[in-house]
Amino acid sequence: MYIGISPTLVTIIAISLSIVLFLYVYLRAWNFLICIIPIALMLIINYYALDFSNPEHLIKTFYGNLRGDFSRTPEEMSYYFVDAQAIGNSEAALAIYNPAIYCTIWQGEPACTRRIYGNDPEVKHLETDANTAVLEITGTLEPQSIMAGSVAVTTLHEFGEIPFHHRVVVRKVGDQWRIAGIETMPSDVISVVLSFREAMNTGDVDAALALFADDANLNAIQYSGGRYYGKEQIRDWLEFQVSQGTRVELIDLLAFEDTVWWVNSGLQGHPSIETVVRNGKIQTFSIR
Repeated sequence: MYIGISPTLVTIIAISLSIVLFLYVYLRAWNFLICIIPIALMLIINYYALDFSNPEHLIKTFYGNLRGDFSRTPEEMSYYFVDAQAIGNSEAALAIYNPAIYCTIWQGEPACTRRIYGNDPEVKHLETDANTAVLEITGTLEPQSIMAGSVAVTTLHEFGEIPFHHRVVVRKVGDQWRIAGIETMPSDVISVVLSFREAMNTGDVDAALALFADDANLNAIQYSGGRYYGKEQIRDWLEFQVSQGTRVELIDLLAFEDTVWWVNSGLQGHPSIETVVRNGKIQTFSIR
């Protein structure tokens, strides 16, 4: 089992010890004790901030650390997870926080940062026992463009503030709670987008078309200048994409209620896409 150490905690301890050493060497007097008090308080506060004896505290701290200038991969957040497998179970849901994916696509792997805005998520307990809890997490994110070297990569920021819905399983390790997996919800809406990806990547136009409602519309005006109404027109667009060897590759993926927001790295320019699913069928498909 791998728990890891909080990078924040390591930084605070290193800075604090440096300050203590400096004060001890240069003061060596009673006022040294006065100076050490705020440092001790800072360490105590940080300790309790990382005391995850409460599942809700764990979740709010975890999502709070995902906001701001984010350039860390999920692996570097291992302090919050049960083990490496738990990180793997969460990577699909957390891909939006991993700018390294874009860096690899655009320029190899240059220095890469991304700014994420958002609010404190709401946490609802679905199931809880002595050692396991299933939580429903809802909130909003406002992803900004990623700077990959000198290139500003277009991402989901075209949609502004986006609501999200996660299902999180947490487990107790000793007297502390850790994340065992994060899943993007609602799963039935997500599954339609995943089925669309599979159909397109295997060149099965009929299967892809079957996922659209009879009165669906596909809006690609901002992307390629076209708008398509009904299955016959949408079939023409799908057949053209398959003939061009277009693939559907999901990078960012956020969902709430009947809408999925995602980025397709398989299309030129890696456009953002908004897909509305109703009654198990794609109603609108908008490419930005």
